[in-house]
Amino acid sequence: MFVALFTFPDEYKIMLKERASGMYKLSAFYIARTISVAESFGLLIGCATMNPKAAQTVAAIVVLTASITGGYLTREMPVWISWIKYLSFVFYSYGMVLHIQYHGTTVYECSSGGENLSGPP
Repeated sequence: MFVALFTFPDEYKIMLKERASGMYKLSAFYIARTISVAESFGLLIGCATMNPKAAQTVAAIVVLTASITGGYLTREMPVWISWIKYLSFVFYSYGMVLHIQYHGTTVYECSSGGENLSGPP
């Protein structure tokens, strides 16, 4: 994400020149640059600020928010802020990692009951 912050301000003039010459459409540039979710956030912030220092500050806030609300650091969120997890790239990538790691295995709750959470009924 932090690498993408500095990409767009530097490539903006080159992109305008190449688009004016008809080398490619803006959609091709956009699709090529937004392959990964975190990089697309970096490009968005870089485009919005056009100032590397300001972009780095905003990106640090976005990464911290995505980490906190994504479920990696905590599972319990207040109701008024719980909707932000759906905007977090950490939420989806962490969910995929958990699915890959624990798919088809039996997971037990760490409580006094010891109920089987994912096994057969």
